[in-house]
Amino acid sequence: MCVCVDMSPTGGFTREGKREGARGTFSSSAAGDDDVQGMKSQRNTTTTTTTTMPNPRKTSREYIAEEFRRVLKKNSNKHHLTLQHVLSFQTTGFSLPVDISHLGVLWILDRNHDGKITLDELYGLLDFCREEGMKFPTYELENNLRALCTIKLWEDVGAGPEGKEAFVHWISNLLIENSSERRRFWRYGSHQYIHVFTLEILHKVLKLQEVLGIGFQAFIDVLQRVAEEQKMMDLCDEEQDDWVPLNVVREFMSSTYLGAVKLMADISNPIDRE
Repeated sequence: MCVCVDMSPTGGFTREGKREGARGTFSSSAAGDDDVQGMKSQRNTTTTTTTTMPNPRKTSREYIAEEFRRVLKKNSNKHHLTLQHVLSFQTTGFSLPVDISHLGVLWILDRNHDGKITLDELYGLLDFCREEGMKFPTYELENNLRALCTIKLWEDVGAGPEGKEAFVHWISNLLIENSSERRRFWRYGSHQYIHVFTLEILHKVLKLQEVLGIGFQAFIDVLQRVAEEQKMMDLCDEEQDDWVPLNVVREFMSSTYLGAVKLMADISNPIDRE
């Protein structure tokens, strides 16, 4: 199973949307007294909505801490973010200048690569962005930071077998930490199984739909068919419908790594090969 996922510095494609302009009619005739009174009356009954602007007195660290608490609100027993929280974490110009769900950024953010994102690690990413961001113009800041993080990811893991294992192990940690429940099926020995909810998040982080046109259900179908071929699943068993063996996911990420190494060799300086 060989898969090449776009893990280029820009992290996928940007689609431009079209917005239709609203059309209305305007009368150029002069309004009479009754019309003027009606317009005044309507103006008086109109409810004015105001947008609350971010408090400029807050520091970036305060914004990050506030967002950290917000996304953990439903998981008060946790003291770190997992992969699902990363997708819902909102970054603004007042907190972080880059999307933390980008794979390269996520590598820099998760410093010890244990799959747990702490508040201190978010502060560390902020310091990294401040230091490195001084090298780039504001209008290109996010793209350049994402590119830099991607390069650092591949510099750290390299292109050899040890690099592949480090990358796959990190992704496995992210998936395991995000899985509130894991399964084992007695007839398949000690294999761990990951719920499809967590794999849906991985599908989004890898941008498989945007980059390769692979929908989530097609992604799960491929993984489960491979699992059946390897005698770790029975597609007719409804009990296994929502589960995928972790080993199969690791194989998929190994193929993703190999495809990414090849891609990085094409778009940047070749990665040193052993």
